[in-house]
Amino acid sequence: MVGRNSMMKVLRKILNRHPSILDAIQLKIVNFTELARFLREEVELEIGRRISIDAIRMGLMRYMEKLTSYTSIQENKIMKVLADSSIELKSDIVVATFDEKSLWVAIPKIINNIGQYRFFQFTQGIGHITLVVDRESYPKILQVVGSRSLLNLIPNQSAIVLTSPRGIIDTPGVIAYITSLLWRNGINITQVISCHVDTIFVLDREAAVKTYSLLESLILSLRSKSSSSEKRYI
Repeated sequence: MVGRNSMMKVLRKILNRHPSILDAIQLKIVNFTELARFLREEVELEIGRRISIDAIRMGLMRYMEKLTSYTSIQENKIMKVLADSSIELKSDIVVATFDEKSLWVAIPKIINNIGQYRFFQFTQGIGHITLVVDRESYPKILQVVGSRSLLNLIPNQSAIVLTSPRGIIDTPGVIAYITSLLWRNGINITQVISCHVDTIFVLDREAAVKTYSLLESLILSLRSKSSSSEKRYI
C-alpha cells in the first residue's frame, strides 16, 4: 500500500508536468475518477507497481484541498501586484549577443555613450553577453565592438515594460502568471529581463501589440475587480 505522503509527492511531481490539469483542479472543474484513469500509467511508472484508480482518486482529492487553499492566497497577492502595475511599449528593438571577451573591451566606450541610447539593457551569460538596444543605436555599438564578435542577432523586436509596486520583489508567481497568459495565447517571449520593480518582456514586433492588449486588459480588469470589492464593503 502506498502511504498518503508518498502518493502526494508522486502526484505533485506528475501534475507539475501538466499545468493545464493543475488549472482545472484549482477551479474544481475536474472529474477525479477520469483524471485518475488518465494519470494511472504515469503514477505506476513512478511508484514501480500497479495501483488502483480509487487510490489515485483519493490522492488527487487530498492534493486539491491543499492546492486550492495555497493558490487562493497567492492569487490574491499576485492580482494585487498586477492591479497596481503599469505597462509601456518600446518599439524598434534589437537583441544582439556578443562574445564576452570582445565586448568587455568595448564596454567603457559603450557606457560613455549610454545617455544617447533610447533603450539599453545588458545581460551577462556564460561566455557571452546580450544587449537589448534600440535599432538606431545598434550600428554605433556594433562599430565599437566589431562584427566579428557578434554571435547572434534578432531584429524586429519590441519591449513591453511592466512597472510594478515593490511587492513584486517578494511575491512568488507574478511572472509565471503573465508568462502562462502569453503561452496560452501562443505568444513567444524572446527575453525576460528584471530590473528592480521593472519586468521587461522582449518579443517579436508582430506579437507585441497583442501582448500589450492582453496585459492592459488584464490590469484594467483586476483594477475593476478590486474597486468593486472595495465598494462592496463600504
